[in-house]
Amino acid sequence: MAKFLFRSFALVVLSVGTANAADLPIGVPVAPPSALIPTTWDGPYVGLNVGGRFLNDRISTTALPTGSTFSGTLNTWGAMGGLQAGYNWQFGNVVAGIEADANVLGAGSTQTNSALGITDSIKSPGFLLTVRPRLGWAFDHRTLVYATAGYAFETVQVNDSVNFGGNFGFGPGGAPGAILLNSQLSDVNGRLSGWTAGGGLEYAFSRGVSAKIEYLYVGLGTLNSLVVSTSPAIPSVTVTHKLSDNIVRVGVNFHLGY
Repeated sequence: MAKFLFRSFALVVLSVGTANAADLPIGVPVAPPSALIPTTWDGPYVGLNVGGRFLNDRISTTALPTGSTFSGTLNTWGAMGGLQAGYNWQFGNVVAGIEADANVLGAGSTQTNSALGITDSIKSPGFLLTVRPRLGWAFDHRTLVYATAGYAFETVQVNDSVNFGGNFGFGPGGAPGAILLNSQLSDVNGRLSGWTAGGGLEYAFSRGVSAKIEYLYVGLGTLNSLVVSTSPAIPSVTVTHKLSDNIVRVGVNFHLGY
Protein backbone atom coordinates (compact mmCIF):
# COMPACT_ATOMS: atom_id res chain seq x y z
CA MET A 1 0.00 0.00 0.00
CA ALA A 2 2.80 2.42 0.92
CA LYS A 3 4.63 1.65 -2.30
CA PHE A 4 1.45 2.31 -4.29
CA LEU A 5 0.92 5.73 -2.63
CA PHE A 6 4.57 6.76 -3.18
CA ARG A 7 4.45 5.81 -6.87
CA SER A 8 1.17 7.70 -7.33
CA PHE A 9 2.62 10.85 -5.73
CA ALA A 10 5.77 10.71 -7.88
CA LEU A 11 3.65 10.29 -11.01
CA VAL A 12 1.57 13.39 -10.17
CA VAL A 13 4.69 15.56 -9.53
CA LEU A 14 6.27 14.40 -12.78
CA SER A 15 3.09 15.15 -14.71
CA VAL A 16 2.80 18.71 -13.31
CA GLY A 17 6.48 19.48 -14.05
CA THR A 18 6.13 18.20 -17.62
CA ALA A 19 3.02 20.31 -18.19
CA ASN A 20 4.69 23.49 -16.90
CA ALA A 21 7.75 22.91 -19.06
CA ALA A 22 5.53 22.41 -22.09
CA ASP A 23 3.99 25.89 -21.51
CA LEU A 24 7.41 27.63 -21.94
CA PRO A 25 8.48 28.64 -25.47
CA ILE A 26 11.25 26.46 -26.80
CA GLY A 27 14.73 28.06 -26.44
CA VAL A 28 13.67 30.83 -24.01
CA PRO A 29 15.76 30.60 -20.79
CA VAL A 30 14.47 31.57 -17.41
CA ALA A 31 15.91 34.99 -16.37
CA PRO A 32 18.45 34.71 -13.56
CA PRO A 33 18.13 36.96 -10.51
CA SER A 34 21.11 39.05 -11.71
CA ALA A 35 18.99 40.33 -14.61
CA LEU A 36 17.63 42.94 -12.19
CA ILE A 37 21.08 44.56 -12.24
CA PRO A 38 22.10 46.46 -15.42
CA THR A 39 24.15 44.17 -17.65
CA THR A 40 26.13 47.13 -19.05
CA TRP A 41 27.65 50.39 -17.79
CA ASP A 42 26.82 52.02 -21.13
CA GLY A 43 25.04 55.35 -21.19
CA PRO A 44 24.69 58.66 -19.36
CA TYR A 45 24.51 59.20 -15.60
CA VAL A 46 24.21 62.00 -13.05
CA GLY A 47 25.02 61.94 -9.35
CA LEU A 48 25.99 63.52 -6.04
CA ASN A 49 29.18 63.31 -4.00
CA VAL A 50 30.44 64.27 -0.54
CA GLY A 51 33.79 63.85 1.15
CA GLY A 52 36.85 65.53 2.56
CA ARG A 53 39.83 67.46 1.21
CA PHE A 54 43.40 68.02 2.41
CA LEU A 55 45.04 71.16 1.00
CA ASN A 56 48.83 71.44 1.07
CA ASP A 57 50.29 74.95 0.72
CA ARG A 58 54.09 75.24 0.51
CA ILE A 59 54.99 78.86 1.21
CA SER A 60 58.15 80.81 0.40
CA THR A 61 58.94 84.54 0.43
CA THR A 62 61.36 87.07 -0.87
CA ALA A 63 63.38 88.95 1.76
CA LEU A 64 61.29 90.10 4.73
CA PRO A 65 61.96 93.39 6.57
CA THR A 66 64.14 91.44 9.01
CA GLY A 67 66.39 90.44 6.13
CA SER A 68 65.40 86.79 6.42
CA THR A 69 63.27 84.73 4.07
CA PHE A 70 60.49 82.39 5.16
CA SER A 71 59.55 78.94 3.94
CA GLY A 72 57.01 76.60 5.48
CA THR A 73 53.93 74.48 4.87
CA LEU A 74 50.34 75.32 5.67
CA ASN A 75 47.96 72.33 5.75
CA THR A 76 44.21 72.60 6.00
CA TRP A 77 41.39 70.04 6.14
CA GLY A 78 37.71 70.44 5.36
CA ALA A 79 34.53 68.97 3.92
CA MET A 80 33.46 69.11 0.31
CA GLY A 81 30.47 68.16 -1.80
CA GLY A 82 29.02 68.58 -5.25
CA LEU A 83 27.51 67.13 -8.41
CA GLN A 84 28.85 64.99 -11.23
CA ALA A 85 27.64 63.86 -14.66
CA GLY A 86 29.16 61.60 -17.26
CA TYR A 87 28.83 59.06 -20.03
CA ASN A 88 30.20 55.50 -20.32
CA TRP A 89 30.93 53.23 -23.26
CA GLN A 90 31.45 49.52 -22.58
CA PHE A 91 33.45 47.13 -24.77
CA GLY A 92 33.31 43.71 -23.15
CA ASN A 93 34.83 44.15 -19.72
CA VAL A 94 36.47 47.46 -20.64
CA VAL A 95 34.56 50.63 -19.71
CA ALA A 96 35.65 54.01 -21.10
CA GLY A 97 33.94 57.26 -20.24
CA ILE A 98 34.16 60.93 -19.43
CA GLU A 99 33.00 62.72 -16.28
CA ALA A 100 32.69 66.35 -15.19
CA ASP A 101 32.01 67.54 -11.65
CA ALA A 102 31.52 70.79 -9.72
CA ASN A 103 32.24 70.97 -5.98
CA VAL A 104 32.24 73.39 -3.06
CA LEU A 105 35.34 73.10 -0.84
CA GLY A 106 35.44 74.01 2.83
CA ALA A 107 38.49 74.57 5.07
CA GLY A 108 40.47 77.39 6.56
CA SER A 109 43.75 77.58 8.42
CA THR A 110 46.31 80.14 9.60
CA GLN A 111 49.96 80.03 10.57
CA THR A 112 52.02 82.83 12.12
CA ASN A 113 55.77 83.24 12.52
CA SER A 114 56.08 85.95 15.16
CA ALA A 115 59.88 86.10 14.94
CA LEU A 116 59.76 86.94 11.23
CA GLY A 117 56.54 88.95 11.40
CA ILE A 118 54.52 87.03 8.80
CA THR A 119 51.06 85.46 8.90
CA ASP A 120 49.58 83.28 6.13
CA SER A 121 45.97 82.10 5.88
CA ILE A 122 43.79 79.96 3.63
CA LYS A 123 40.12 80.95 3.59
CA SER A 124 37.00 79.08 2.52
CA PRO A 125 34.90 78.33 0.63
CA GLY A 126 36.71 77.34 -2.54
CA PHE A 127 35.37 75.78 -5.72
CA LEU A 128 36.67 72.84 -7.75
CA LEU A 129 35.75 71.87 -11.31
CA THR A 130 37.20 68.84 -13.10
CA VAL A 131 36.75 67.25 -16.52
CA ARG A 132 38.24 63.74 -16.63
CA PRO A 133 38.28 60.74 -18.97
CA ARG A 134 37.81 57.45 -17.09
CA LEU A 135 39.06 53.97 -18.02
CA GLY A 136 37.93 50.95 -16.07
CA TRP A 137 37.36 47.21 -15.88
CA ALA A 138 33.97 45.66 -15.12
CA PHE A 139 34.39 42.45 -13.14
CA ASP A 140 30.69 41.56 -13.27
CA HIS A 141 27.31 43.23 -13.62
CA ARG A 142 27.89 45.10 -10.37
CA THR A 143 31.56 46.04 -9.88
CA LEU A 144 33.69 48.55 -11.79
CA VAL A 145 37.21 49.73 -10.92
CA TYR A 146 38.65 52.68 -12.84
CA ALA A 147 41.49 55.16 -13.20
CA THR A 148 40.89 58.78 -14.13
CA ALA A 149 42.93 61.87 -15.04
CA GLY A 150 42.24 65.24 -16.60
CA TYR A 151 41.81 68.99 -16.18
CA ALA A 152 41.15 70.76 -12.88
CA PHE A 153 40.18 74.34 -12.04
CA GLU A 154 40.16 75.50 -8.42
CA THR A 155 39.66 78.81 -6.64
CA VAL A 156 41.80 79.52 -3.57
CA GLN A 157 41.75 82.59 -1.32
CA VAL A 158 45.05 83.37 0.43
CA ASN A 159 45.67 86.07 3.02
CA ASP A 160 49.25 87.16 3.76
CA SER A 161 50.29 89.72 6.37
CA VAL A 162 53.82 91.10 6.82
CA ASN A 163 54.87 93.25 9.76
CA PHE A 164 56.93 96.10 8.35
CA GLY A 165 57.15 97.87 11.72
CA GLY A 166 60.11 97.72 14.08
CA ASN A 167 63.71 98.73 14.60
CA PHE A 168 65.53 97.87 11.40
CA GLY A 169 68.50 100.20 11.89
CA PHE A 170 67.46 102.88 9.42
CA GLY A 171 64.76 105.46 8.94
CA PRO A 172 64.23 108.86 7.31
CA GLY A 173 67.66 110.26 6.54
CA GLY A 174 69.25 106.94 7.52
CA ALA A 175 68.64 107.48 11.23
CA PRO A 176 68.87 104.21 13.17
CA GLY A 177 66.16 102.90 15.43
CA ALA A 178 63.16 104.16 13.45
CA ILE A 179 59.69 102.61 13.57
CA LEU A 180 58.80 102.46 9.91
CA LEU A 181 55.43 100.87 9.22
CA ASN A 182 52.65 98.77 10.65
CA SER A 183 51.52 95.43 9.23
CA GLN A 184 50.50 95.35 5.59
CA LEU A 185 48.05 92.83 4.15
CA SER A 186 47.54 91.09 0.83
CA ASP A 187 44.24 89.29 0.17
CA VAL A 188 44.29 87.37 -3.12
CA ASN A 189 41.61 85.27 -4.80
CA GLY A 190 43.43 82.79 -7.00
CA ARG A 191 41.85 81.06 -9.99
CA LEU A 192 44.17 78.21 -10.78
CA SER A 193 44.16 75.75 -13.65
CA GLY A 194 45.89 72.45 -13.06
CA TRP A 195 45.58 68.70 -13.46
CA THR A 196 44.08 65.84 -11.53
CA ALA A 197 44.55 62.06 -11.39
CA GLY A 198 43.16 59.26 -9.26
CA GLY A 199 40.91 56.25 -9.26
CA GLY A 200 37.90 54.64 -7.71
CA LEU A 201 35.56 51.70 -7.21
CA GLU A 202 31.90 51.78 -8.30
CA TYR A 203 29.26 49.21 -7.34
CA ALA A 204 25.73 48.85 -8.77
CA PHE A 205 23.53 47.93 -5.83
CA SER A 206 20.17 48.18 -7.63
CA ARG A 207 18.86 48.66 -11.14
CA GLY A 208 20.16 51.97 -12.50
CA VAL A 209 21.79 53.09 -9.22
CA SER A 210 25.45 52.76 -8.25
CA ALA A 211 27.66 53.98 -5.41
CA LYS A 212 31.35 54.90 -5.65
CA ILE A 213 34.38 55.75 -3.56
CA GLU A 214 37.06 57.85 -5.22
CA TYR A 215 40.45 59.50 -4.59
CA LEU A 216 41.77 62.47 -6.58
CA TYR A 217 45.07 64.32 -6.41
CA VAL A 218 44.86 67.87 -7.74
CA GLY A 219 48.02 69.75 -8.76
CA LEU A 220 47.41 73.49 -8.89
CA GLY A 221 50.78 75.14 -9.45
CA THR A 222 51.73 78.43 -7.76
CA LEU A 223 49.93 81.57 -6.65
CA ASN A 224 51.86 84.79 -5.87
CA SER A 225 50.71 87.33 -3.31
CA LEU A 226 52.43 90.76 -3.20
CA VAL A 227 52.46 92.53 0.19
CA VAL A 228 53.25 96.13 -0.70
CA SER A 229 55.52 98.27 1.47
CA THR A 230 54.58 101.94 1.74
CA SER A 231 58.15 102.98 2.51
CA PRO A 232 60.80 103.37 -0.19
CA ALA A 233 63.35 102.23 2.37
CA ILE A 234 61.91 98.70 2.59
CA PRO A 235 61.10 96.49 -0.44
CA SER A 236 57.72 94.86 -0.83
CA VAL A 237 57.45 91.14 -0.08
CA THR A 238 56.28 88.48 -2.54
CA VAL A 239 54.72 85.39 -0.96
CA THR A 240 54.61 82.33 -3.23
CA HIS A 241 52.05 79.59 -2.55
CA LYS A 242 52.62 76.20 -4.20
CA LEU A 243 49.29 74.41 -3.86
CA SER A 244 48.01 70.85 -4.16
CA ASP A 245 44.80 69.17 -3.02
CA ASN A 246 44.01 65.59 -1.98
CA ILE A 247 40.36 64.56 -2.15
CA VAL A 248 38.58 61.45 -0.88
CA ARG A 249 34.85 61.24 -1.53
CA VAL A 250 31.88 58.93 -1.87
CA GLY A 251 29.03 59.36 -4.28
CA VAL A 252 25.92 57.91 -5.83
CA ASN A 253 25.17 57.80 -9.57
CA PHE A 254 21.79 57.46 -11.28
CA HIS A 255 22.17 55.75 -14.66
CA LEU A 256 19.61 57.08 -17.12
CA GLY A 257 17.73 54.81 -19.45
CA TYR A 258 17.34 51.76 -17.14
